[in-house]
Amino acid sequence: MTRNTEKLILNWINEMTSDSLKNREIFEQAEKIIVWIVGFSIGVFALQVPEVTSNYKSIEGVRKIIMTYSLYTIIFGISFRISSFLTEIILKDILTSFKSKYFGEKIMLEIKKQHISSETHNANQIIDILNEEFNFNIEKASHQLNENKDFIDTLINIYENSFNDMELLDTITKDSLIYFGYKKNGLVKITNSENFIYFRGILYRLLTAITSLLFITTLGFFLFGAIKIFKFF
Repeated sequence: MTRNTEKLILNWINEMTSDSLKNREIFEQAEKIIVWIVGFSIGVFALQVPEVTSNYKSIEGVRKIIMTYSLYTIIFGISFRISSFLTEIILKDILTSFKSKYFGEKIMLEIKKQHISSETHNANQIIDILNEEFNFNIEKASHQLNENKDFIDTLINIYENSFNDMELLDTITKDSLIYFGYKKNGLVKITNSENFIYFRGILYRLLTAITSLLFITTLGFFLFGAIKIFKFF
């Protein structure tokens, strides 16, 4: 993977993450509104409860409207909060797994070891490999150093150490799954399954739509109830 290609992919991932965070900020503003509305409705409902009998059917007039619409507002408002919370969890999971998949594939691409020796490679060829695979920024060797065996051996050692570091990183990444109760291959197979990725995306879109609908419904019950109450005065 070339550095330019990697840079383009990283920029695209960052833009996608940024857009998702902006959408999340909109939901956070909506949550603040719903928290205020639900809190107000709970207070109004609680004030009415001591003044009524246990039989709901005996409640009439403006008091019944207040209790009915307050209760609807509370129910749909709480449902909105739950749906919003689940949406945020799935969004974070999607972004995390997407980034992990990209960087995981990047590691696997780089971890394919090449056979490098002073007999088959000169210094500049090894430098090109180091710059390409490990994102180093080593300048080209001079004509004398290009064929210098000691310098070539030094570059080969750098390559070997860098490759070992990448192998270690890959091993740590896989072994860390055990600490969360997953087998090494089990989680990878599940999370990389096309069906799993697809249905998780569908679930996120569905929850986003439900959350938006619950916000509108909660706000609607609150405003519609307030309008009906004001008609009594």
